[in-house]
Amino acid sequence: MVATYALPFGTHKRYLNKSGALSTIVGGWQIGSILSYGGGNAFGVINRQNPLLVNSFNRPNLVHGVSLKTFSYKQSKDFFTGKTTVQPVQFTTNTFQNTVPWELGNAARAYPQLRTPRLCVGSFDVIKSFHLGEHLQASLRLDYFNAFNRTQLQAPDNNLLDSTFGQVTNTTSQIGNRQGQATFRVEF
Repeated sequence: MVATYALPFGTHKRYLNKSGALSTIVGGWQIGSILSYGGGNAFGVINRQNPLLVNSFNRPNLVHGVSLKTFSYKQSKDFFTGKTTVQPVQFTTNTFQNTVPWELGNAARAYPQLRTPRLCVGSFDVIKSFHLGEHLQASLRLDYFNAFNRTQLQAPDNNLLDSTFGQVTNTTSQIGNRQGQATFRVEF
């Protein structure tokens, strides 16, 4: 969701619509946000070391009678922040069984019960505009990216033959830590 709002204060606005120092200081402010929230994507399990290379991987067999479930990613966040010492498994890994060589597995490409970590990123900005003359205008802009400093976990390891199968192995992603920047711009 993207939102921008010009505050209604200052010259030519609803409130403090008078010339003067107070109108100049309080007027010309604009706030904005970009909020990116998502519930996670469905994923499936693969087997990368089967000699039958179909699209560079094979799928394992699904064990019937065992339910698929994704566990809370809070457990992995607790592990990466040092609150727990055991790295948790994020989904029911015993639902899948390795195939024998040259056998195609019956697992689906993705399951709605298996979800990657959710996305929660909030970025905000504040802009103050100044009229410095008839043909001269300036603006000061402050931006904060990932303002709440939320860590984005990567998807769990979905290769059945890996020793970390079902675990989130790191927190690196395309989302950086909280960052801010200031920009001053003059237009003439």
